[in-house]
Amino acid sequence: MDQIQEEEEIKSNATSYWELFFGPITRVLSIIVQPIVAPIKWVIQKKSEDNSQIESLQEKVEEEEKEKVEVELEGENEERRDKTIQKENEMERKLIKNEKEVRAIDTIISPSSTTTTSTSSSSNNRLRAAPTNRRAPTSIQKLRENASKIEQKEEIKGKRTAEGSKMINDSIGGLGILASVGAANLRAKESVFVAADHVTLKKSEDQKAGPKLIRIRSKKPNTVRVVTTHPNSLNMEDSFILEDGNTLYHWTGQNCTRLIKAKAADITRRINTKEKSTRARIVTMDQKDGSDDINPFWNHFGGKLEKMKESGEEDRIVDNLYVVEGQNLVKVASGKLGQELLFTEGVFILDSLNEIYLWVGKGSSKELRTKGSSLVESLRESVERKWHVYSKIHEGVEPILFKEKFWNFKDDLPIMSKTVSSLPKTIIKEFQIDTMYSNERGKEELKIDDGSGRVTMWYINSESKKVIYPMDLKGHFFAGESFIVLYTYKSQDKLYEGSQAGGGIKDKYILYFWQGRQSSVKKKGWSALITSEMGKDFAGEVPTQIRIPQQKETSHFMSIFGGSIVIHQGTYQQRLDRDISLYQLRGSISKSPLRPESLRSVQVSSNSSLLNSNDVFILTHENKNYLWIGKHSEIGNHPTSTFIHPTIPQKGDIQIIDEGDETEEFWKLLGGKKGYFNEEQGTVKLFHCHFATGAISADRIWDFSQEDLVERDTMILDAKNRVFVWRGSKADLKENKTMELAMKYVQIGTSGSRERPVYFIHSHKEPHEFRSYFHGWDYSKVIETPSLSSLLLVPDILKELCRTFSYQELQKKPSGLDQSQLEIYLSDTDFRELFEMDKVAFENLSSWKKEALKKKLNLF
Repeated sequence: MDQIQEEEEIKSNATSYWELFFGPITRVLSIIVQPIVAPIKWVIQKKSEDNSQIESLQEKVEEEEKEKVEVELEGENEERRDKTIQKENEMERKLIKNEKEVRAIDTIISPSSTTTTSTSSSSNNRLRAAPTNRRAPTSIQKLRENASKIEQKEEIKGKRTAEGSKMINDSIGGLGILASVGAANLRAKESVFVAADHVTLKKSEDQKAGPKLIRIRSKKPNTVRVVTTHPNSLNMEDSFILEDGNTLYHWTGQNCTRLIKAKAADITRRINTKEKSTRARIVTMDQKDGSDDINPFWNHFGGKLEKMKESGEEDRIVDNLYVVEGQNLVKVASGKLGQELLFTEGVFILDSLNEIYLWVGKGSSKELRTKGSSLVESLRESVERKWHVYSKIHEGVEPILFKEKFWNFKDDLPIMSKTVSSLPKTIIKEFQIDTMYSNERGKEELKIDDGSGRVTMWYINSESKKVIYPMDLKGHFFAGESFIVLYTYKSQDKLYEGSQAGGGIKDKYILYFWQGRQSSVKKKGWSALITSEMGKDFAGEVPTQIRIPQQKETSHFMSIFGGSIVIHQGTYQQRLDRDISLYQLRGSISKSPLRPESLRSVQVSSNSSLLNSNDVFILTHENKNYLWIGKHSEIGNHPTSTFIHPTIPQKGDIQIIDEGDETEEFWKLLGGKKGYFNEEQGTVKLFHCHFATGAISADRIWDFSQEDLVERDTMILDAKNRVFVWRGSKADLKENKTMELAMKYVQIGTSGSRERPVYFIHSHKEPHEFRSYFHGWDYSKVIETPSLSSLLLVPDILKELCRTFSYQELQKKPSGLDQSQLEIYLSDTDFRELFEMDKVAFENLSSWKKEALKKKLNLF
């Protein structure tokens, strides 16, 4: 006991001595430290207030984002969206400004620490905006690392914070306030960039309604419709798109055609681009190759189906288009619909039984819109429907499903950098006719190389597959086939800017797909599709893909085959079935060096009436070959060796025959001697007439062929001694304007000499003289061959057009009149009696009303 008391007495004396000696020192240190600690406390308090302010601003921004109405594809709230975006930008600027202030305080307290976007403990679960001076990662690997980093940081967040706080407290000891500052800096969250597919999109009204199943029908008509999300809707013949929130499943049945599969893939892409901001996840599933074992898709159908219908139900739904007029609905059209039926001042309802759309034009009145909404309800109840989906849409922002109901709806809208009000008004300039006499060609084709690279060829067979083409037939094509030509060459580009060395160590590629005139639509489509797929198989730079229609070959394409090609009739499989073959040669010969430059040999029917004094022809029969040289031919003046070798498909003797020296055997092989075109041709010009600029204009087509005759337009052919106005079978232009242009063109070029005759002709009814100006004319679609003397002259037609016509005359659709506006040829009296209004009142009607009245009177 005495020992314990003695120990306590020693401790008490030690404390007294400690207080005696160290007490004054402690009080002095406290007085010295107090002024240092006070500013630090103020800084920490200030930082805490700023953090709270940042928290408040961030919560405010989030509330703004929640309140913001997503752009609902309705197009009429642009001003409100602009204000919302402006308000968000102001919030972001305030947030960045306060973050910079916090970083400045961090620098004062802990200059060595890395500046990051700080967060409080209550908001650690939210992602922060990255600093403005940090570059976003450009690789997928970096984005994945960032996503992984976020997950790891979430898992160790609590543990790291606790360990950091303990470490600082142990290091600094009694100065707890500094420990809290260090812990706050340690908890500062690192800003990372996140890939787009980690961002959750706001759900639209359609997404909230549940998954939507879209059927693309394989059999005609190839309709695109919404069907019930039920196992009975699926079949092995069609292609389907399941829109499940922000995931698009594209499922294809095993018996579906490739064209429908491609169409469904295109619709999926357009939905993702136009309606999902390209952020949707696309899952492609094909029943044929077994790649459709995707559980989330089949969960909507109660699991993967063991049995499925081979074909779908017949599409008996008829699309009906109504317009809101006053208090009623007026049916505009049904079945095949065109976009021109819609006009901006109207409100329309499209009824497709299971789909109902209310379309609102930009210029429609508020009364029409309100009435349209009420009439939709009446229409929905007027027909018995098991189910249906309803959408209200606005002009300019139509969904893809709505556009698919119209055969000619334009999908892509132009990107505008100015508002409509600031765009300059279009000024229609009158076409300068004297430019038609200019011999200045357009921009020349870019020369890639001399055509000495490596060539590989394929043709598309009857099974829509590419088959390797024998290279001993290199340069020989068939009008009934479509070919794919892979050209490999060495690049001549510089390795880098200013380098003297070329970059020709790497191969470059061009994929040409050549389409014959008689090739089927199926083969042409597959040649383009297979070429596109082949382009994906090349590593590095994607090959350039170029379409080449028959007889529109580019100069580089011709150089690949030595400047000369042969085009046979029929298909590759029919190449050995010919007994007598006649080829028409036309093109140009290079003088230095002497070789073919752009020489085409096109097979024509073995008929002497197709000979032309301006060309060279080759006639082959067994082992006999005849080279017939026209008296006006330019290439016939060159040595035979410059063009005979690459064109003769068979071996044997070559007999050269000048025009006028033909043998009986020669005429016998051609079915006897007949009349043929023997005039000197000279320079022939072809002009394409159109109204692209608002007024009639004409563009010259150089090196023209039959493929340049556009069926929907009109053309002018200047053949030196005569001029033709050609009208396409589908032309909807005012051909009288083209005829007036042709007459002015002739008058300017005549300048005192004999005026040339101007003839008016129709597609498929051309005279033999007109067809002779074209190389290798295809006679498969010829209806009749009138003589020049039977053709109508343009001046006579124009005189006839100046008078008015009776209603009975217009019923017979006189030639030369604008068939789309037959009513303008009526007299004022007849017009008023038939339409019960004058021409001025008729012009003020909407387009669909005018069309309805004209159809009623058979004036269309």
